[in-house]
Amino acid sequence: GTALAGFIASHLARSLSAPMSPSRAARRMRWMRAHAFADQRTITAPTLIVTGEPGADRVVPVEVTRRMATRIAVSRCEVLPRTGHVGLETRPEAYAELVHRFLRPPPAA
Repeated sequence: GTALAGFIASHLARSLSAPMSPSRAARRMRWMRAHAFADQRTITAPTLIVTGEPGADRVVPVEVTRRMATRIAVSRCEVLPRTGHVGLETRPEAYAELVHRFLRPPPAA
């Protein structure tokens, strides 16, 4: 629908204005390893975690993402087929559909 198209257009524009930089991503990963973050088990909000296919996501291994999801009480881990780490950029419509389904689950029977 219109909201989905707006979501896709907004995120595509943001992605194109700030292209991915492998060297910056590597710097961020080094920084993250050097700093302690809150324990994921303390997260209580419903959380959608999206990862790429095994072997295609070369930034965060899928097994690591799935392990993180098990530490969040109310989480759903989705694998976005035919993409790596930046599914929002490589498959924006499929990514938007995952987010849409997460935010608007089907009505209870």
